Amino acid sequence: MTINWSMICNWMVFGIQYNFIRFLYLSHLKISQFSPNFCHSLLHFLQLLSSACFFFKLSGLFIIVVMEDRFRSLEAQVVEQGSKIDSRLQSVEARLQSVEDTIQEFKSEMFAQFAGWKSEMTELLRQNRPPSPVIDPSSAHGRGQTSLPNQGEGSQMPGRRPGKEPAVQNDPENPEIVVEDEGLGENTHAFQIGQRVDDLDWAPRRGNLEVRQQAQGHGGDNFTSPRFITPLSLSGPSEADLQRNAELEKFLRDSGVYVKEEEAAMRKEVLCKLDQIVKRWVKQLARQGGYTDQMVEDANSIIFTCGSYRLGVHVPGTAIDTLCIGPSYVNREEDFFTILRDILAKMEEVTEIRCVLEAHVPVMKFKFQGISINLLYASISLMVVPEDLDISDCSVLYNIDETTLQSLNGCRVAGELMKLVPNVEYFQMTLRALKFWAKIHVVYSDVTGFLGGTSWAVLVAHICQLYPNAIPSMLVSRVFRVYTQWHWPNPVMLCPIEHNELSFLPWDPRKNPEEQTHRMPIITPAYPCMNSSSHVSASTLSVLMSQFQFGSEICEGIESSAAQWDALFEPYSFFEAFKDFVQVDIVAADDNDLLSWKEWVESKLVELTLKIETVTNGMMHSHPNPNAFVDSSKPHPHFAFFIGLMRNREAAKRRRVLYIRGAVEEFRREISRYTCLKPGMEISVSHVLRNQIPAFVFPEGHTIP
Repeated sequence: MTINWSMICNWMVFGIQYNFIRFLYLSHLKISQFSPNFCHSLLHFLQLLSSACFFFKLSGLFIIVVMEDRFRSLEAQVVEQGSKIDSRLQSVEARLQSVEDTIQEFKSEMFAQFAGWKSEMTELLRQNRPPSPVIDPSSAHGRGQTSLPNQGEGSQMPGRRPGKEPAVQNDPENPEIVVEDEGLGENTHAFQIGQRVDDLDWAPRRGNLEVRQQAQGHGGDNFTSPRFITPLSLSGPSEADLQRNAELEKFLRDSGVYVKEEEAAMRKEVLCKLDQIVKRWVKQLARQGGYTDQMVEDANSIIFTCGSYRLGVHVPGTAIDTLCIGPSYVNREEDFFTILRDILAKMEEVTEIRCVLEAHVPVMKFKFQGISINLLYASISLMVVPEDLDISDCSVLYNIDETTLQSLNGCRVAGELMKLVPNVEYFQMTLRALKFWAKIHVVYSDVTGFLGGTSWAVLVAHICQLYPNAIPSMLVSRVFRVYTQWHWPNPVMLCPIEHNELSFLPWDPRKNPEEQTHRMPIITPAYPCMNSSSHVSASTLSVLMSQFQFGSEICEGIESSAAQWDALFEPYSFFEAFKDFVQVDIVAADDNDLLSWKEWVESKLVELTLKIETVTNGMMHSHPNPNAFVDSSKPHPHFAFFIGLMRNREAAKRRRVLYIRGAVEEFRREISRYTCLKPGMEISVSHVLRNQIPAFVFPEGHTIP
């Protein structure tokens, strides 16, 4: 709207003149009374007023012209800027539409490529070949998997001999094998390439392959292959495989991984005595609690074995993991860790007894007639514990806490594992070999971020399911071959994940965001299913994959008669593999304090590994050595841990200097939070080079590098 300044000025001048004339009109009768000088002055004033009004009108007109010109200029600028903004908005909208078209085109291309990969994997499995690695753009942590050249129709996978294992098919010549369908079967429990974790189906349909008991003895007694897993091959061993299997068993026995009969008998005797002790202990508590004579008579407690002993793969000198299950009125804190401990401490057969209350699962450790025992306790919601208690039944999990669940799950997982493998004897020998290999290659420890006994057992059991008729010499090579090509973080599972009305949550990345960060999920078979390898980090996963690759190459040489089993079990030269190390020294006032201090520090080494990855932005990888070394020359009880440091390729290429002081300081602060810290417990962390490694870490006669 334009303002008419001219009209406003005219009205102002008119108003002034009108009021002055009105003044003269009202006073014209009295004007004769004024003197001539006054009239002259009044006339002069009227002239001046008229001139002023005229000047005011001219000034107003000038201002009107200038303001109108300015307003027109501003209006033109506003219109111009508005048109520019409109054009920019149209340009942005066009770019957004272009981006959306590009994304849609990319999705279409990727889906088409994924469909091609799936058909390729299906065809390869039908030909009984492990799927070749492909680049996985959806791989966790933003890194794709290594890609290998595609295998042609007539090409062979490394280390595989032609005609070794025929594809799974209907075979009228062999009535012991029943096949209803071919293809991927129920290997769909692994993450599909490009599929989101939230879209996974954790209750997959059951497979269609059934393996009956083999007349030749290769299958287990009364075993039926889990319908959740479709075997990759049903081939049995050849004469060469049987020969290599005998050589492997001889090598393992010569290496001392089997328990002698005398020690095995001693262990059974110790377990029987311990079972009688806990039964008398529960009856004593029932009597002291004022229960009836019948309740005292029926009071009972049972000892179950866990871990490697229950799986039948324990080695000489190792502790027996045991679980004491008691009735609901016997608690852990007072009755188990106080009264039972005092009973055991008074016995001559028991030595070095101590309670580790701050552990994730509280445990009582002692030696009984020289045999090391790790004793857990679980109180179930029963007033009387039956002697034939079925611990695999989920009813034992009613009304228990998380700590009791962790105590029970060790036995439950071991029991389920033994049910899910086609041949227990072959599974045990294969697992014994893999555990021995992992220990001498410094990758056996879930505490420090590698794999513990449960994880190795699940990995081996999975291979036994994929090759149900293979013998240990074949299974060992297939462990390395399959897991070298495994697309982590696809989970390894032996059975579908079970859900029921209990409040415990099984492993499920869709519902638990923290589980989406797990790098190497290995899922236990017993409810509630858990990831037994949650401590694996980017560094330790890299170490494990390199060791799997090494094992696969050695096994190829063994199958082609170019190498022997001792090459696979050659000890890993840890202190020669790295140039830089972090040395963690701990001391304490006495041996008991040192053991507690050691367990606490050892449990935090994985956090130091993660902190080093964080402060270096992933440019430095760590290999923590699970072994604790002793310097006998120190006046106080002492242990030393070592972590190998290695720059990744980018940092090594650029020769970047990486600082880890911040990670070490955070590690020190975390260690200082130990609730049972006592005087004399000290820790020191230092950076050492390869030529500065102390001599006490090397065996006698070994030359320091």
